[in-house]
This record gives sequence, structure tokens and C-alpha cells, in this order.
Amino acid sequence: MSVIIISFLYSLVGVVGLVGFIPQIIKIIKAENDDSTVSISSWLLWSVTGLVSMLYGIIVVNDLLIIVITCINFVGCLLITILEIYNRFWRFKVKN
Repeated sequence: MSVIIISFLYSLVGVVGLVGFIPQIIKIIKAENDDSTVSISSWLLWSVTGLVSMLYGIIVVNDLLIIVITCINFVGCLLITILEIYNRFWRFKVKN
């Protein structure tokens, strides 16, 4: 019974985490200048830890639920990192 509850909660955390990325993604997409408070180094670090977690899930644990949740986390972190790098070094530099 406790395995079912923990599995459900872990799934729920994955969904909540996914929803948590959305406001940051929207903020970066709607940005009108490069005066951002988004820390590229933090999101890059979270992307790397997400990648390692995902690979651990795939190679060591080999559990589909862990793989899916860590993949969602990795992709979310990487997307935010890429969008912010694009904004800061390309999107707004073209206008200046």
C-alpha cells in the first residue's frame, strides 16, 4: 500500500514540477529587454543535475516512472536555460 501511495505522490510531484516551469517560460518568452533576473548559471546547473538524474534513472534504476519524471525536469530546466541564453545573447542584441 505504501508503495502505491509513494508512487502516486512521486507522479504528482512530476506534474506539479512541470506546471512550475510554465510561469518562468512565459516570463522569458514575453520579455521585452535583456534586463532579466533569471540566473543562467543556476538554470544551467539544474539542467546538468537533471541530466545526471535522468541518466541515473535510465542506466541504473531502469524505472519508467523515475525516467519520465527526471526527463520532464531535465527538459524543463534545459528549455529555460536555452530560452534565457537566446534572449540575452541573440534576441535583444539584434535590436541594439
